Amino acid sequence: MRRSLYTLVIASTFAIVTSAVIGILFSAGDITKFGVIGDLAYSGPSLAYAVIAGISGFAAAFALTKPNLSAMLPGVAISVSLVPPLAIVGVALAGLNWTVAVNAFLLYLVNVVGIVLCAMFVFVMLKLAAKQEMVTNAVEEDEEEVAAEKSETD
Repeated sequence: MRRSLYTLVIASTFAIVTSAVIGILFSAGDITKFGVIGDLAYSGPSLAYAVIAGISGFAAAFALTKPNLSAMLPGVAISVSLVPPLAIVGVALAGLNWTVAVNAFLLYLVNVVGIVLCAMFVFVMLKLAAKQEMVTNAVEEDEEEVAAEKSETD
């Protein structure tokens, strides 16, 4: 879990910094006049965005449990909910629009929680907890591989 959280923080930071740099380089003036950004500036996250995140979580979790489905589906489903708010945060920070940045970051947090909760629901419904020993062994093997790769680079 620690590695997943670390990856989430690093990827989120990268997305915010990248969009902030792009926002600085290609400033569009008042960003609140653009669709979703304007919505976030004046009203904050809405239930519709949370529903989209939940659907993304369901789709991603279901795709992860079914090997015959495309391996790209979970990434696409999750990126639809997480990348746009992070991009808005970066652009808003570049324009020093704190209200939009905070509201977009709140939307991002709502989306992360929605994806995790919906994915947990799918995993429980598919009784994946019964296969915990198999998962634990796979995680341990993966951690050993990561440790071996890390020791090779040092």
